Amino acid sequence: MNLILAFIRKEFLQIKRNPIMLFIILVVPVIQLIVLVYAANPIMKEIKVGVVDHDHSIFSIRLTNKILSSGYFVSVGHFDNHNQALAAMSKRDVDLIIEYPEFFQRKVLKDLHPDISLTLDAVNSMKASLSASYVTQIIQQFATEQNQQFGINPVDLTYSQWYNPLMDHKSFTLPGILAILLTVTSIVLSAMNIVREKEMGNIEQINVTPIHKLTFMIGKVIPYGILGLLQFSIGLITMRFLFGLPIAGSVMVLYFVACLYLLVVLGIGFMISIISNTQSQAMFTTLFFIFIAVLMSGFVTPVTSMPGWAQVLNSINPVAYMVSLMQSIILKGSTITDLKVDLLILSGMALFINAIAVLLYRKSVE
Repeated sequence: MNLILAFIRKEFLQIKRNPIMLFIILVVPVIQLIVLVYAANPIMKEIKVGVVDHDHSIFSIRLTNKILSSGYFVSVGHFDNHNQALAAMSKRDVDLIIEYPEFFQRKVLKDLHPDISLTLDAVNSMKASLSASYVTQIIQQFATEQNQQFGINPVDLTYSQWYNPLMDHKSFTLPGILAILLTVTSIVLSAMNIVREKEMGNIEQINVTPIHKLTFMIGKVIPYGILGLLQFSIGLITMRFLFGLPIAGSVMVLYFVACLYLLVVLGIGFMISIISNTQSQAMFTTLFFIFIAVLMSGFVTPVTSMPGWAQVLNSINPVAYMVSLMQSIILKGSTITDLKVDLLILSGMALFINAIAVLLYRKSVE
């Protein structure tokens, strides 16, 4: 019993002497709880609505205002025609298109049941389903009000799901899962690398060699980059031939995005490895990053449903960009031109993170 108590005391002393471990144990769970309780919000908000109004009547304006004032939707403007609105949807500027036919008000007053067309971006099938549910309830409320006022049942609805017409959840989840698997594997492997050298005592031997630290980092990144691309290729083959999900965009663009993203996540992994003293520290820090980055990526909950501060924080989350890029290329067939903003941001992240990793790595002999 005394031996057990002594061992327990020794473990507590080791934790006390390790400030990083104390931070991981005491502070990290609190941060995760605070962030994720707000970020993992199943309620959809700020659904971006584009309106194509061929009638411009009091009824169409009143119904649009009723939809936008519900608290779920935000207007991104009116479009002259359906194709113009679809072009905005392909760029992720619009989640839902509401289209009123010509003579909408006249048909309502004559009880001719004009169709209101709803076009949904169904890349995220859950978001599309809830968006349709929200707007349908509001239009039904509007119809009830008009029935009470004029004794008419004014409108019918028609739906069109773009990019995922069958609302198959696999079409939405597979690109995101592939991005997350690439993230987890790459960061974990690279985060364990240098710290393992420290624990084995090899890092001192490396540090006294004349090799420059930039050369050292490049030599570390390339093997894991190759492994990451191999895993990515296996994932694409599985997705295409096992699950039958076609790739709408260019495979070359996919690999370009994967290479750029690997530079980012491998840089993060090596930063973790450099600042960690033990593999357990590196693993806990890696899990902390992955846990928050994945759940805030938009894969679980749409980014627009998160509070404003979480959306700002998500602007520096590389996983969010990768999930979005994968879905856009595989499901929408987006090109580099369509994705240039996200690609420029990822490029900036890759340069910044790897520069910091090189600066953090210290050699006793340069």
